[in-house]
Formats: sequence, C-alpha cells, structure tokens
Amino acid sequence: MTKSFFLSCMMAVLMPSFAAAQTHARLNGGKFVSNEEITVERLNCNGTAVQFARGVRWAPANYSPIVSINDSATVQLHPSCYTDMVCGQFRGKPVVVIIDAPACGGNAVGEEYIVIDLASRRKQVLNEAQARQARLIR
Repeated sequence: MTKSFFLSCMMAVLMPSFAAAQTHARLNGGKFVSNEEITVERLNCNGTAVQFARGVRWAPANYSPIVSINDSATVQLHPSCYTDMVCGQFRGKPVVVIIDAPACGGNAVGEEYIVIDLASRRKQVLNEAQARQARLIR
C-alpha cells in the first residue's frame, strides 16, 4: 500500500508539469544559430501549434527559416541568427515573438523582435524599445 500510495503522489506532482504547454523555446540550445544549422522547435500558444524550422526537408538550411502555424499556414523569415521563440499578447491578440539577433552574438546590431499574429499570420518587426513598451520583454 505504501508503495502504490507513493507512486500515486509522485504522479500527482509530476503530471501537471508534463501537461503544461511549453510557451518558450530556445532556438539555439544556448548559442547563436547560424543560417546553416538544423533547428526545429515547437510551442503551444493558446491552443495554437507554432513551429520554427530550418535545415530540414521542408525548410532547407540554405533557405530562410519557416514558422508554421497549426501545421498549415507558414510565415517566411529572413536568413539570420535567431535566439528565442515566445508566446505572448500584443494589442490584445495572441502572438508568437521570435527574437532575431542579426549580429549573431556580436553587439554591433541590436536585436529585433518579430511579432507574428497567430490569427492573421501577419508579422511585424519591433526594436527593443518598442518591444518593451508593448510589454513583450522586460
């Protein structure tokens, strides 16, 4: 009885953490991703499946990365170094924000924040000040 009770308690503690949707993904595993590296990351933003892909059959490395929304609609990004993908809200609508670091680890060029509206699939590029003002970053 103690063993099954212990297992039940462990499952009750661990299951919510596994069931929670991931709302942030590192696109680089801790380093800046060049345009040639294989990267596939998925998020669930308010029930919408979002995938960033580069270097795979449907988004070859020598082409721009692709963001797929619900495995159908795609948004093309320009070749660059990307660091993170985060779910958020922008002007009251669910969005995914992809952080573009054009300097690829250097500090000569500031980061840009690519905001993709999950309903309309429209993208908008914000600088750091605009992203802070919109409360997309701290």
